[in-house]
Amino acid sequence: TDPMRASYGSSNFIVAITQLSQTTLRSVIGRLELDRTFEERDFINASVVSALDEAAMSWGVKVLRYEIKDLTPPNEILRSMQAQITAELADPATYTGGVNLPQLNARLRDTINALQTATAAWEKAAQKLSEAESA
Repeated sequence: TDPMRASYGSSNFIVAITQLSQTTLRSVIGRLELDRTFEERDFINASVVSALDEAAMSWGVKVLRYEIKDLTPPNEILRSMQAQITAELADPATYTGGVNLPQLNARLRDTINALQTATAAWEKAAQKLSEAESA
C-alpha cells in the first residue's frame, strides 16, 4: 500500500474497494449461468481480484486476494431453481436426458441443503457488511 496514494487517491479507499467489489461481483456472476456460479468460485474470485487490483492501483492499494465463502441467490432465483428441479422431476427424460428418479431425488436434496446453507451464510455476510458500513 502506498500511503500517499491511499490518502489522496480516494477519500475513503476502503469504502471504494468495498463498493467496487460488490458491483464487480454482481457483474461477473451476471455473466455466468446460474447453475455454474456455485462451481466457478475460483474464476469469480480471480475476476474480482483483477478488476479491483486494476482500479485500486491509482489509490495506492494492491489487492492480493478476494474470497467468496458462500453464494446465495435472492429468494426469487431460489424459487426459480426449485421450479426447474421440480420440472426435471416431473419429466426426467425431457430435462435430464433420462437420469433416474432416485438420482434426481438425491440431487434435489443436495441442492436444497446447499441453498439453505448458502442462504444462511449470505444473510450473515450481509449483516456483517451492514455493521461494517455503519461503523
